Amino acid sequence: MNALKQAFDNFWSVRTEQEQKLLKGLGAFAAFALLYLVAIDPALSNRPKLEKELPQLKMQAAQIQALVQEAQALKQRAAAGSAPLSKEMIEASLTQAGLSAKTVGMLGEQVKLQLNEAQFGNVVAWLDGLQKSAHVSVIDANIVAQGAPGMVVATLSLYQPK
Repeated sequence: MNALKQAFDNFWSVRTEQEQKLLKGLGAFAAFALLYLVAIDPALSNRPKLEKELPQLKMQAAQIQALVQEAQALKQRAAAGSAPLSKEMIEASLTQAGLSAKTVGMLGEQVKLQLNEAQFGNVVAWLDGLQKSAHVSVIDANIVAQGAPGMVVATLSLYQPK
């Protein structure tokens, strides 16, 4: 390091005052040019692009925030727990919804049931409420329209994930 400084001092001392001023000016210009190329120009040239992307990025951030809130709500619902899937629970919820099943049977962890001459809207509302309250999923659904408008025969297989 000391040798490098001495070599520079020797180089500098043999230069005339005019050469020293010129070298100082060129050094300052080179430093400014490097600063401009590394810091200022990229910031200025990317600004319009970033201004175009900003609304989209804000929208994505809002979507992510909504997903985070939904995940937190689902986590709280899962922590609260729900009643285990059983024949009695299904029958009670059907009665509350004003529906009656021709058959309700347990097959392992699944419930299979058949609804005859039920209003389609009531079946969908019942399934939606069951999914929200007990986290029940529909594995299989066979819904056939009957003669009267809105009336169906529905055969359903339901499952409640642990």
